[in-house]
Amino acid sequence: MIRPALAHSKGLTERGREIASLDGTKRLNWKGKCQLLCKSVLYRWIEQYERGGIHALGGKVRSDKGVRRVFISRAWTNAVPFNDWIKATIQDDLKAYVRGLIKGDGQFKQTRVLASEKLIAITGAHGFRVNDPQREAKVFHIPAAFIQVEAQFKAVARHRKDRKASEDDKPRIRRTTAGLEPMEVVVMDVHHINVYVARPDGTYSTPKLIAFHDIATNRVFCELIPFTERGGVRNCDIITGFVNMCQHPAFGVPQFLYVDNGSEYRFRSCRDRSYPQISWLCRIAGNR
Repeated sequence: MIRPALAHSKGLTERGREIASLDGTKRLNWKGKCQLLCKSVLYRWIEQYERGGIHALGGKVRSDKGVRRVFISRAWTNAVPFNDWIKATIQDDLKAYVRGLIKGDGQFKQTRVLASEKLIAITGAHGFRVNDPQREAKVFHIPAAFIQVEAQFKAVARHRKDRKASEDDKPRIRRTTAGLEPMEVVVMDVHHINVYVARPDGTYSTPKLIAFHDIATNRVFCELIPFTERGGVRNCDIITGFVNMCQHPAFGVPQFLYVDNGSEYRFRSCRDRSYPQISWLCRIAGNR
């Protein structure tokens, strides 16, 4: 911004003309923000540059940068005669106390009052007390930010009181089908169809749908089971649907088959556990 003015020596009319042309204009500064320029700012920048170079235009870094200057509150920090180590210790103890209150489902106002009383007790244990009630209320006043910064510990209280809500907020695993081959993982389930289908005798029934979902390709093989009388899906219906899928040229035998624990899948005696159900289904499909 000041480069055109610096091209002319100090005191020349050309420098003043360049500064006057920038006066009242807006430029993007080094922070990327639009800044309104005025003569006083431009003259100050030129003076700083001519005195110390480009580095003189940079902001000065505080000599105490990174050093904690306030513990708990500014009023308490200035009032107590402790060194920084004791102040930091008291602050850590008070933080632990506040976190315990929040974990116990303490409300904000209640936590703030109890934290103030706790700070009076801890500070008194270190030998500093305030006899004036008005000054005591000001010195040991707990800032709202001191309580709010520990708000993440509310999750502990909710986990104790409402376990379901706590479990629902847990991060979930994002599953992907990358690397899966067709028919590597198939999910089988029985679905109810709320559509009336007429029987030959004039009555109506709602059929069931046995669905086989291929996770890798999102293809679905369906087997529709009508009913001539009251009842549900039987073991033979599951076996028939599975065999038909295995013999279909577009599907075949799955590598893994996921089913629930419905009674329609209990087609093998529970006393014989030499083969899992999927192996037994595959043996049936091979025999057919």
